[in-house]
Amino acid sequence: MKGILLVLLCGAVAFAQPPKIDLSPKLLLQVDRAKPGSTVEAALLLDIKHPLHINAVPPSSEDLIPTTWEAEKSNAYKFDKITFPPGKLMSFSFTSGEQINVYEGKVAVRFQVVLDPKAKLGDLKVSGKLGFQACNDSVCFPPNNETVTAKLKLVADPKGAVMSKDPVFAVPVQKAPMSEPTGKQKEAGLVRTVQELYESGQWPLYFGVILLMGLGLNLTPCVFPLIPITVGFFSSQSHGSRSLRFGLAATYALTMAMVYAVLGAVAGLAGKAFGFQLQNPIVTIVLCAIIVALALSMFGLYRFQPPQFLMQKVGAKSGLFGAVAMGSVAGIAAAPCVGPVVVALLAIIAASNNAVFSFFTFLALGLGLGLPFFIMGLYFEKLQGKLPKSGGWMLVIERIFGVMMIGVAIFFLQGLLRVKFGADFVTWTWFAFAAAFAVYFLVADRSEHRNRGVLRAKQSLSMILAAFAVYVGYSAMSEAPGIVWDKYDSAKIEKAMQEGKPVLIDFDASWCLACRELEKFTYTDNQVMTEASRFVKLKMDGSVTTPEYTEAAERFKVQGLPTVIFIGPDGKELEQLRLTGYEPASAFLERLRQVPNS
Repeated sequence: MKGILLVLLCGAVAFAQPPKIDLSPKLLLQVDRAKPGSTVEAALLLDIKHPLHINAVPPSSEDLIPTTWEAEKSNAYKFDKITFPPGKLMSFSFTSGEQINVYEGKVAVRFQVVLDPKAKLGDLKVSGKLGFQACNDSVCFPPNNETVTAKLKLVADPKGAVMSKDPVFAVPVQKAPMSEPTGKQKEAGLVRTVQELYESGQWPLYFGVILLMGLGLNLTPCVFPLIPITVGFFSSQSHGSRSLRFGLAATYALTMAMVYAVLGAVAGLAGKAFGFQLQNPIVTIVLCAIIVALALSMFGLYRFQPPQFLMQKVGAKSGLFGAVAMGSVAGIAAAPCVGPVVVALLAIIAASNNAVFSFFTFLALGLGLGLPFFIMGLYFEKLQGKLPKSGGWMLVIERIFGVMMIGVAIFFLQGLLRVKFGADFVTWTWFAFAAAFAVYFLVADRSEHRNRGVLRAKQSLSMILAAFAVYVGYSAMSEAPGIVWDKYDSAKIEKAMQEGKPVLIDFDASWCLACRELEKFTYTDNQVMTEASRFVKLKMDGSVTTPEYTEAAERFKVQGLPTVIFIGPDGKELEQLRLTGYEPASAFLERLRQVPNS
């Protein structure tokens, strides 16, 4: 499956001077006028002419670029209930017989335009941005964005509005299936479950699972130290009054929940812009830096928690104000372990563009987190002296959380690292991660605890990480070296012609998956490497459109990537041998053999 995915983005991706892609997008509104605060049914119509197709929603693989539709930024309106239709399962020359989910022909995306109650009366231009990647049977073109607009008149009284006669509004909305149309495995885990419940609108189950997630966060090492502080606060505040105890406990727990509910509301107000910012490289780097900073606190380098004097000062406050202050501080103190869950939820609910919905999502998470504290406040007398004490086992749990959080940071960063430094760098980064922590669990912190069970747990973790490091390292070193390329330079072509040597030029890019196929299966073949040794081998990297790349692409009329150019000893290209797309080693070897020596 992985081999197929490497080819799924087509045999080549057009880059230099690509043909114009026209999907004939048209934005239709069901009425020509509407009142501020109302909702207007709308449709985006596409006409994808043969032989083109675009990826459907959901795409067949995470490696494929999905089609997107979003509102342009405006205070007057927003898009809601965007519904993509089901796609078609089709196979192409680059899918090795496997079917993928695509759109072709006429396609209608249904949605609603929600008008702001404070929108000004008069003419309004409703605009949306269509994102897509078009392909034909053998070539995929660069991802594209196109703005589509329609006019709507805002009036105080919409009486007499003209209804659209387009048949698209007479057909019931067809929603794309939630499950992947091919054999792709669904992502496992609770976050995936939450996303499915959100997308399917099963709200009781959705909020129930969110509540359980918050409840589960109480098992994290960041929350555990708050337990004795909480019990101590209530023991000094309630004075034996059942009603006061209930009020303080409820206020404490609700305040913890509100800390996260406010965060959710902010994300909801930011809408999809927040979700898209999570894909921004700078935002990704900052986010990963925060995760690593939180992770390091799990290793005892420092404590990410409110100062003790502040906790004591806040705890000394009496009544409801003290409960509010303690609940706020406790909510912030739990942040290091709650953070990754919050980020995952933000990526899901930011798409709702609904502050109220986002507020209640995080309120449910906070209520789950605060529920045990409410119970502790209500029954603190029975709990005193019976709570488990922290010790070596808690230190191990903290370290495990730290390792997991650093792993999450590497996972988020690996896309950027692959583009900047290559796939090998990512592989060795994972090796260094596993090897370093295998050594850490084996030799570090031995003086912190001498419990035999704790030491065995650490040794087991060390062995697991060491095994993973060995697997990654062995996989990396067992790969064939492949053809060694020099950086493209036109002067090297001239020099080769003077020396009577043939030239091999590989136009490549980090985002070109078919290029990776050539590197992995074709350029590593022993016979190919032997035959290529008589060539001057140059590689032109088109990952970023530099002036050098543009000049070379125009010189050789490169239309897609990968493109491999064969130049004879006389300095002239053998155009009949030009290769675009992936080719197995045996066929590529025959091309090489057709290039004469001097």
